Parts: sequence; C-alpha cells; structure tokens
Amino acid sequence: MEHDDDTVRRIYLDDLDQVLPGFAGNVVEAEVQRWPTGAPYCFPGRGKLQRTLTRRSGRVFLAGDYLGTLSTETAIQTGLSAAHEVRSLLATGRQTAARDLTPARSAS
Repeated sequence: MEHDDDTVRRIYLDDLDQVLPGFAGNVVEAEVQRWPTGAPYCFPGRGKLQRTLTRRSGRVFLAGDYLGTLSTETAIQTGLSAAHEVRSLLATGRQTAARDLTPARSAS
C-alpha cells in the first residue's frame, strides 16, 4: 500500500516476466486496485459455474482459490493438480514423439 500505482504495476509485471519471459512486453493495459480490507465475494448463482470451472478442458488447466471454499488450501491443491496434469501431458507428448522417431524394426 505504500507504493504508488506505477511502482505496483512494475513489480507485478517484473514478477510475471520472471515466470513467463517476455510477458510484460505483451501487456497492453494494467490497472491497480487497492482493497485495504478486501475479501472474496461470490455473486448469487456462482455455484452453477463450478462444474465448468473444475472439469478438464483440453490443454487448459485452471487453478486458484476461486475453485473451492478453502481459499489458500484450494489454491495449493488445484495448483498442484494442474501441474501434475501438465507434466503428464508433456511426458506423454515426449514419449509419443520419441516413438515416432524410432525406426521400425523389420522382421527377418
């Protein structure tokens, strides 16, 4: 709260760039909102979205505290689950690629 908006924006973009190199260069707009006593709030009917948010959809993996009711615990659990699924998907892709590059043995 002690930093001005430009400093906060720079800190966030720098942090994102460490995880996703080059990300900051693609940001067109960033807004800083200050919530000294913020708390999560779900709008009425939000529960109807839960099934859609928690099901796997191709190569998109969602994680975060908004996927459950235990806040930090949910964020950790869904983050680990997403990471395991991504690692499995990547390993399967490497195995498939390696298999495709292996010359077929001829029966003699």
